[in-house]
Amino acid sequence: MKSQAVPLPPAGLARTGTALHRQVYLVLRDRLLSGAIAPEAQLPPEPMLCEQFGVSRITLRRAVADLEEEGLLRRVQGRGTFATAPAAPAHARSEGYVDDVRQLSTDTSVKVLELDMLQAPPWVAARLQIAAGETVQRSVRVRLRHGVPVVLLTAWVPQRWSEGITRADLARRPLNELLRQRGLRFGRVLQEICACLADPLQAQRLEVSVGAALLQVDRLVHDREGAPVEFVGMTLSSERSRMVLDTPAELVEHVSSGRFVHNEAPRGAVARR
Repeated sequence: MKSQAVPLPPAGLARTGTALHRQVYLVLRDRLLSGAIAPEAQLPPEPMLCEQFGVSRITLRRAVADLEEEGLLRRVQGRGTFATAPAAPAHARSEGYVDDVRQLSTDTSVKVLELDMLQAPPWVAARLQIAAGETVQRSVRVRLRHGVPVVLLTAWVPQRWSEGITRADLARRPLNELLRQRGLRFGRVLQEICACLADPLQAQRLEVSVGAALLQVDRLVHDREGAPVEFVGMTLSSERSRMVLDTPAELVEHVSSGRFVHNEAPRGAVARR
């Protein structure tokens, strides 16, 4: 029985900025990963896709080739192009913040890019609730999975806790484990999650295109007495990573699963439906 090609909703593409083949790739990739295009479903024929996206066959084929190389599509000679059946994502239950950090270090390797002691910039001092100019250690690391960068981390730790930590230490053990060995006991963890676009340095270190969509997670870690002891910014490629928040049923009325904080709209901004 011949497979029925799945119809796709129209997708408006910007004619400036990101290359058209990249936009087609991103739209199709999002629909494949979200399940909007089901595993093993057949894509519409090329002429129909070109009409829906408003692009040439060359542009479409380049996007499809990238998705095929990524393993999200497969082309069958004489039959068409089909969505693959991706492996089910692992959603193992987390035991908490320390367990999350340990799991990340287990699943990845680390490369230490920078390590120095310097005066805290005002915005870092404000987060850590220390005097501007007080000495902090700044470490920049990238974590890799199968040789591919997945997380870029920039951590700021007051000198009291970080003095003596070396590049060799960070290459062997996670920063949080090193801090715990110094007697630090973690308490409250505040996280802010937002989207950003890759600047040239981030693009180089994460091996993505300049302007690629990134996930930015800023994490402020406190000790048991409530004093901030570590501020770390984590930058992830939205194409390679996602963040899963899992709140146990017994804590659902007591633990925040995250709240939305909205910035004030610029004066004169037009509301969109």
